[in-house]
Amino acid sequence: MDYSACSSACSSCAAHARYASPCRILESNGDDARAFVLLQLQRSIRQLADLTRLVRGELSSLHRKILGALITVDVHARDIVADLLKRGTKDVNEFEWQMQLRYYMEGEDVVVRQVGGRAQGGRV
Repeated sequence: MDYSACSSACSSCAAHARYASPCRILESNGDDARAFVLLQLQRSIRQLADLTRLVRGELSSLHRKILGALITVDVHARDIVADLLKRGTKDVNEFEWQMQLRYYMEGEDVVVRQVGGRAQGGRV
């Protein structure tokens, strides 16, 4: 069995959940929530720079695939969070956030949400 696809899929799922979690702080509203999301955006930009340096080094084929998946998810997440801040999104119930495909960890389960839909992805 080829585990490389499974490893990349697991890494991608974790990266999606990691990006959605800080944005849930918008539920508390206010300037503190926006400041926290801005800090997360800045952290994401630093992490992307670190991943870029890492991917330019010597890596196995499996590790290169995993990093490629993580970088793709992180670039997409960075752009979404930057757009939410630019638009002034202040609440997780606003459509700009609801329209995103969001992965969450709920206990040991991965749950995917978009607008009013919810799909349970499985156990970690």
